[in-house]
Amino acid sequence: MTDTPTIEIHNVGPIEEFRCELAPGVTVLRGKHGAGKTTVLRTVQLATDGRADRKPAKSDGVPRGEATIAGRTLTITRTVRTEGELSVEGLGELSLDVLHCPKFDDAVIRDKHRIATLIRLAGVTADPTLFHDIVGGRESFDKAIDSDTVKTNDLVELAARIKRRLEKHAQNAETNYDTAMARQLAERQQADGVDLSLPCDNEALGAALREAMVAQNRINDRVAAADRAASAANQAQQRREQLPPARSIAALQINLDNATKECQYAIACVELARAVLAEAEKRQTAAQYARRSADDALSNALQEQAIRDELDRTIADHAAVDRPSDDDLDAAEKAVFSAQEACAYGQRVRMAKEAIKRAEGHVAEAQAASTAAKRMRTAAGQTQDVLSAAVAKIPNCPMRVIFDADGNARLIVKTERSDAELFDDLSDGQRWRVVLDIAAAAGKLLVLSQAAWGELSDGTRSQIDAMARERGCYVLTAQADDGDLRAETWAEQAAATAAAA
Repeated sequence: MTDTPTIEIHNVGPIEEFRCELAPGVTVLRGKHGAGKTTVLRTVQLATDGRADRKPAKSDGVPRGEATIAGRTLTITRTVRTEGELSVEGLGELSLDVLHCPKFDDAVIRDKHRIATLIRLAGVTADPTLFHDIVGGRESFDKAIDSDTVKTNDLVELAARIKRRLEKHAQNAETNYDTAMARQLAERQQADGVDLSLPCDNEALGAALREAMVAQNRINDRVAAADRAASAANQAQQRREQLPPARSIAALQINLDNATKECQYAIACVELARAVLAEAEKRQTAAQYARRSADDALSNALQEQAIRDELDRTIADHAAVDRPSDDDLDAAEKAVFSAQEACAYGQRVRMAKEAIKRAEGHVAEAQAASTAAKRMRTAAGQTQDVLSAAVAKIPNCPMRVIFDADGNARLIVKTERSDAELFDDLSDGQRWRVVLDIAAAAGKLLVLSQAAWGELSDGTRSQIDAMARERGCYVLTAQADDGDLRAETWAEQAAATAAAA
């Protein structure tokens, strides 16, 4: 690297011969319109950075033009051939004009172009993998971000899209949180007023109800049995009362015995006294009739006695049936009712406990949704960190990227006034200081357009010159006047102006 980079141009555009030596600070190309100031700037830009808004052309009527810029030679015919090594370093993709103040009225658009410029300078592409970590890895990223969102070559736009998508996920998660909390509140309201300490086991309560109903059925069966016994006893009593008065069985037995003896006697009389046959036969017939009558009477009496005995037994048996009291019936009915109430309340308790369990599930859902929302909000906020990390790859770059409330990417810097002051809100001088911190390094040759230099105040120009000299870099720009093409340092120009004043 030489101490004094030199610019030499022969037969390029309107320039036949031009030579100047650069000194640290600002060198201003001066001359009238058409003198070749822009040609020099374009040639230097092409030699140092490989770019120019329009490539320089050879002068008319000559076979070729030549330019030597800090050790690098450009041979210009129909094409431009480059040879040699530069003794200085250019800006590459960086445009001082665009970085300092792009030509747009809207501050947001200005910052968008500045950030795009810085990202190109950093060599960072719109790679979705840059955002994987903020979401928790590739798998989480692919779940959260659809393929259409990442279809852009603009890293700033990619970050904005991902941010919006993550914020949408956060909003959805927050909605899910609100829904889950509302549901859990509704579930808990179902359990309000329910004594959860009471028995609620459906099987046990059902068994208790069945036992009470069995006991009640037993009581009812006993009542029915007692009622049937009373009815049977009453019927037996009525039948018994309908029977004729009881006759003496013993007397009838005696009559039967006597009749039998008479019959026997009569038979003997018949056998012994054929003579009295007629009378004996009469007596026999009468005795036989009396015997049959006595036998029938005895048989009827025995049957009647058997009926009386049976009815007496029936009356006695049914009279022994114990009919449950009304208190017993009431107790059985109350037991069944209590068991039914217990079953019903047990169902309420079970439903209340299930509602509380569902409410706890909704709380868990709400917590998960809240966690997801926070994670997505955090990730959305970290998209700006990805842009800042890209910008931070640039040496000496103090700027960071944030997203404002409207989702616009903005450049910020730390100042005495704030840790996050908008770069666009800085004064021209402050912005140039930041730009030169990024662009300027010892031995660097920076081209500043004539238009940009022309918009600066003398104070700002002096600041840029001082910063360039402080950093040992070279700033080449242009300014129109009525003279021939020449190069002057800003320090010389400022001193001459001051002396003239």
